Amino acid sequence: ESFLVIPTFGSVRNSSPVLTFPPIDNACVGKCFLHNPGAYDVDGDSISYELTTCRGSGGTTCPGYTYPQTGGGTYNVNATSGTLTWCTPQLQGEFNLAMIIKEWRKKDDGEYFLVGYVLRDLQVDVGSCSNNQPIITPITDTCILAGSLLTKVIRATDPDNDVLIMEANGGPFGVTPPAATFSSAGGLAPISGVFSWQTTCSHIRKTPYQVTIKVKDNDPTISLVDFKTFNITVVAPPPLNLTAVSLGTSVLVKWTKPVCHNTTGNKIEKYCVYRKENCTPWLHATCEVGVPAYTGYTRIGCTANLSDTTFLDTNNGNGLSQGTNYSYIVIAVYNDESESYASNQVCVQLKRDIPILVNVDVQSTDVTTGSVFVRWIKPLLGANALDTITIPGPYEFRLMHHDGFTGTYTNVYSVSKPYFAALNQLSDTTFTHTGIAGSPLNTQTLPHTYKIEFYANGQF
Repeated sequence: ESFLVIPTFGSVRNSSPVLTFPPIDNACVGKCFLHNPGAYDVDGDSISYELTTCRGSGGTTCPGYTYPQTGGGTYNVNATSGTLTWCTPQLQGEFNLAMIIKEWRKKDDGEYFLVGYVLRDLQVDVGSCSNNQPIITPITDTCILAGSLLTKVIRATDPDNDVLIMEANGGPFGVTPPAATFSSAGGLAPISGVFSWQTTCSHIRKTPYQVTIKVKDNDPTISLVDFKTFNITVVAPPPLNLTAVSLGTSVLVKWTKPVCHNTTGNKIEKYCVYRKENCTPWLHATCEVGVPAYTGYTRIGCTANLSDTTFLDTNNGNGLSQGTNYSYIVIAVYNDESESYASNQVCVQLKRDIPILVNVDVQSTDVTTGSVFVRWIKPLLGANALDTITIPGPYEFRLMHHDGFTGTYTNVYSVSKPYFAALNQLSDTTFTHTGIAGSPLNTQTLPHTYKIEFYANGQF
């Protein structure tokens, strides 16, 4: 029985899972039995497994069907690897087992949707033997940069030192070429096999590729098997040559396309820019894609397409803080929502060529004769600051004010000096604003807004 949905989201196409290992196996009374269908999905959909009953006429469960006896052991299927375990068969005979292999696809809202399933029947001939099951050495999952060559040596042993045969199946063997290869010379245990896969940009996807290894012994009575699965995640390379340049209270971030910028298949949908307020270095781990929250970075925006490789950070129009160190990182996001490795990290400080307000302090509270102390600091001189050669004086500070949170500014204080060094950091960068007759300052019921303006030779 099969169920197939042609979804209107994702790639808008769908293929049923492909099952690569035959559904006929042998087992021994009192010995654990394993089976794995070696399923993979060419669309990259997630696959899950669950036990079910065998079906008869009309697709209904066979009358009287029960799961096999285990003698107090287990009968289950691993929901993610697909390995069915029956520990242990109690009786000789022919047994029919079944599992449902489901495929899931994530919708735009983040929910996973069932887009199909395949019901697999399995026939197991259980006999009497003294054979022991071969054992595949556990295999670790792997992340690999697209375009890199992956090679894994798989090893298997056998308690009886039988002759072993090893084979492999799974997603990497059914991809757009170059596909994976597996070679193993059968022989007396222990044996090994070599898995090899030259990945390319076309292999990038969010869900990992699953590989299933099967080893079988040649016991003259009943051959037994072992299965092991491992996952391979093909990660997209990062955007390149990231730079950041301060422009007033904004930062212009630029980069170049990553090595993998496919024009067909799983393409780059956008780039996303991240920022934090320090220059502490961070480098992603081997299987760490995107920019995790623990790094302190916050996503501040994304571009619209593959060719949009610039981003102007205005802090949502509020401007960034002068004198603060800002770090930036950029990632690429693909159609299937897979994220690339993070780019190189760049750190930039806004150009300190303007004064910065540091205090606005109500010193006396009164409806008409209130007073407010205001303090600012001078611009810095030198690199990434004020260049007094190209921007000569005279230099002037103008303190602007209005009542309330909105209104029209008026000048309440100004100071001008012919040379920058003549502007005293103590006396020329403070002012106490007081209410006077004809110009009251209500600090009891009204808020007050200030800004400091800087002029060089009359230019703002």
